[in-house]
Amino acid sequence: MSSAETPIEAEATTIDTELATTSALDQLVANITTEAARLAKDHKPHDIVSEEDYQQSKRDRAKARKDIASLKGRYDESMRTIKEALSEADARVKSALDPLTKIDDGYKEKVDEYEVSWRSKLAARLSQDYCDFAPDLVPLVPFDRLMARFGTEKGKQWDARSLSDKQAEAAMCQAVERIAADERTIESSPYDEQDKAALKADYFQTLDLSGALRRMQEAKEQRERVARLEKERREREAEARRMAEQAAAAQAAMPTEPEPKPEPKPEPKPIIDTRTQMTAEEYRAELAAVGGATQPITSHQRLVREVVGAQTVLVALYSVTGEQMRRLAGTLSAQGIHGKPKGTGMLLSESQCEDLLAFANTRAQGYDAPKARRDL
Repeated sequence: MSSAETPIEAEATTIDTELATTSALDQLVANITTEAARLAKDHKPHDIVSEEDYQQSKRDRAKARKDIASLKGRYDESMRTIKEALSEADARVKSALDPLTKIDDGYKEKVDEYEVSWRSKLAARLSQDYCDFAPDLVPLVPFDRLMARFGTEKGKQWDARSLSDKQAEAAMCQAVERIAADERTIESSPYDEQDKAALKADYFQTLDLSGALRRMQEAKEQRERVARLEKERREREAEARRMAEQAAAAQAAMPTEPEPKPEPKPEPKPIIDTRTQMTAEEYRAELAAVGGATQPITSHQRLVREVVGAQTVLVALYSVTGEQMRRLAGTLSAQGIHGKPKGTGMLLSESQCEDLLAFANTRAQGYDAPKARRDL
């Protein structure tokens, strides 16, 4: 006796619920129908003509909605009981079917194991047939790639149980012939030999002729764009070099002008040493060395001494060197004028400044600037 004929012992259980008959559910629906019809007689919507009618209509509607909720609640409560009974019955039936479910799982496991083994053997046979049928194509397109591309199309699976071994082998041979036809299409394409080789390499990787042709055309157009841009760049560079050479030749042909001599840089003025003065003796000795003589005091200078003071004078200095300062000090000393030069003038005491201001005011009335400059 096979396992399918082995008797299974099971304990019979009577399912006793309210669903044994439909009378209880029918009675519930009938009661709700009757009650709803009775309550409906108490309600009659009408046009609202006043505020009082408006308020009463709202109250009547609230009562109607309350009646609906009450009847619906009775139904939901009964259905909840029924649903709980159904859920319990489902669980009991599932438990009762568990022995058969385990048997079904066991059958499925064995069937799946056999199908896997059967498909593996079929693939091995088809792979050998493929090697025998197209040995030159095998290094370019392995069998797994061939079957993934052509042997898994919906309704045309090579490992379908509905196909015999001969039918599966015929489907494999048709795929090889299709590859051969695609290769002939590539050979007849307008591409050069290098592009054809690249196109075949792409096709044998994907077994998608339209996709390989599209990618080849895009790559060809890209190469042409790159070559065109590179040519334009070279032409621009050549034109720039030509223009630069013409400019250099024109520059060389122009007469050359002598470069202007740089202006001499002014020597920095030495710092005036106001602390050093040439004495009268040094001044007279220098004049004697050059054959000069001491200049006599002019009448204007004598007038200044008489009015301002024998030893008081104002000297304005603008731009003098240290040597010029020494000569000035010697000149003043030789004339009997003594003082301490600092910055741009001689330092004077407060009383000397007052006397000089008084002299200036007196002198201003008949001051003859050209004559004064001559006298000084």
